[in-house]
Amino acid sequence: MVNPLSQEVTRSRPTVKLFMATYLVDQKPNMSYASFTLSTSRYVADIDGDGLIGLADYSLLLTDLGRTGILRSDIAGEEGLGLPDGQVSTADERAFIAEYDKRHPQSPIPDSKTALAGDFERGVIASPFATSGDAPWTVTSTDVYSGDYCARSGVIGDSESSSLAINANCRIGKISFCRKVSSEEGHDYLSFYIDGVEKDRWSGEDGWQWCNYTTTPGVHSLTFVYTKDAASSSGQDAAWLDDLAFPSNPTGY
Repeated sequence: MVNPLSQEVTRSRPTVKLFMATYLVDQKPNMSYASFTLSTSRYVADIDGDGLIGLADYSLLLTDLGRTGILRSDIAGEEGLGLPDGQVSTADERAFIAEYDKRHPQSPIPDSKTALAGDFERGVIASPFATSGDAPWTVTSTDVYSGDYCARSGVIGDSESSSLAINANCRIGKISFCRKVSSEEGHDYLSFYIDGVEKDRWSGEDGWQWCNYTTTPGVHSLTFVYTKDAASSSGQDAAWLDDLAFPSNPTGY
């Protein structure tokens, strides 16, 4: 008598996906058991399946944090990478970061638990901030928003610029800061960029104001640029920044 199960399996060779692995089920005639072929052609941490372990994968993982079920972002458990536990948690995040950093040692994912010093209370512009342009941003104790220090754009001339940048781990996609501008209105600006895309610009006599932005969870390049046009000046001809933050939990800024 022909085994109906062997007929069905031989005809359809179904593919069963389980977490990160792919199993091909095949039961041949006259065999009393099913054989399995395991394919590991995709890296466990390659969440979006594009063959790379990149920041897009990290963004997907952060979006899934807290979810339960069979999810591609569930790449690890407390036992380590490749041992999913049915939920996307900080264990998955830690495992992904370790795997990513091994492949990108020159640009590791910033540690979201490391003090940012976005209030500039260290009294210097220090890593992870970087300043560039015709004159560097500096730390000043005058015109501060809170505490003892804030950052101020460099002293520049016509057609020049001064930039302050940081690669930030925005785990829940929230960014906030306080800024101030004193410049020639409509001509000399403080501009704010996320990943090279301008989000806002300010000019004129514009006192301390809170600014809040939402982006995708993950690592983003944040840049502040004070730029002057070809002629004239007004006010103090500068921009200030204080209390830059990107929180790690959904409770607020």
